[in-house]
Amino acid sequence: MATVGGQNYTTLSDMKASLDPNGMPARIINTLALDNTILDDMPWVEANGITSHLTTQFGTIPAVGTRMINQGAAFNKAQTRQVTDVFALFEDNNFVDKELMAINGPIYRMNQDVAKIEGFRQAAATAFVYASVASDATKFNGLTSRYHTMTGAQKGNIQYQTVNCYTGSTPTSGSLTSMWLLAWGESNVHGVYPKGSVAGIEVLDRGMITIPDSQTPSCLLHGYVTNIAWRPGLAVPNYRSVVRLCNIDTTSNAGGIQTFETASDTSPDIVRWMVQSEVRLPQDIGGKKIWYCNDVVYGFLAANLNNKKNVYITRKELMDAQPILYVNGIPVHRVDAILNNESTVV
Repeated sequence: MATVGGQNYTTLSDMKASLDPNGMPARIINTLALDNTILDDMPWVEANGITSHLTTQFGTIPAVGTRMINQGAAFNKAQTRQVTDVFALFEDNNFVDKELMAINGPIYRMNQDVAKIEGFRQAAATAFVYASVASDATKFNGLTSRYHTMTGAQKGNIQYQTVNCYTGSTPTSGSLTSMWLLAWGESNVHGVYPKGSVAGIEVLDRGMITIPDSQTPSCLLHGYVTNIAWRPGLAVPNYRSVVRLCNIDTTSNAGGIQTFETASDTSPDIVRWMVQSEVRLPQDIGGKKIWYCNDVVYGFLAANLNNKKNVYITRKELMDAQPILYVNGIPVHRVDAILNNESTVV
């Protein structure tokens, strides 16, 4: 792929690599696609602002007392707080020289657009899990930046929603992962997009444009441009609708997943922690409950199907689709954006 004016554009070599032996556009297999079903499960709500979304929550519940006859009652009120969530603007352009279009037709351009959209999905999935406004002002706060500590945990506060899965002395920091239990819903946790805008990825055909190339002096370059943009954000109106099961050791060290069914099996009892974590969700939370994990943890759960002591993990077979794992009746979905190199959560 050539660089023109500091930008990446497709070349004849790129086009040749996308042709079959007959010189026709080849069927391109997307071997780089990742499983990020969290984007498909997420409900989307139009924000109440153009640049941000404002959520109002109860901060305190008023104390209620008792009184005797002919004795007054105290005045108490609930306190509220407001949380502001911003959006990220993911945007990119696909440029194809008009001569490549003349040679290869629109299919080559379409294939490039499809690859770009997969890149958008992967970038957004990573942001929903790990993004932090503090570290990158162009992003929004993802799940990890909200549920990042257990210090000071007590029933009812946000720290209580993060559960430690490691029972040994010291987990292998930098080789850990997390699972997430989300109860999707408009009053729980959901995606947001700017008020008055379009939900989802916008793909705009800008037609043929003329730009200067990188030569000195510059010459004019004619080509077709596709503009792709997405303005997503994440809102958690009810922080108790999310549970993070953290410090899952993915190594073969003591306490790690990779010791499962070995002679020195010290793998964590993840299923027990998953079941116990469910009670961190209020009983009346409602919404659509789904567990999310990466392929390492998913494989561990699938292997436990054959465990003779297993009473919680089931698998539902679907026609013309991948089977779905359930733990205690809650579906488990793979999210490749969840990493295996997380640091220890304390």
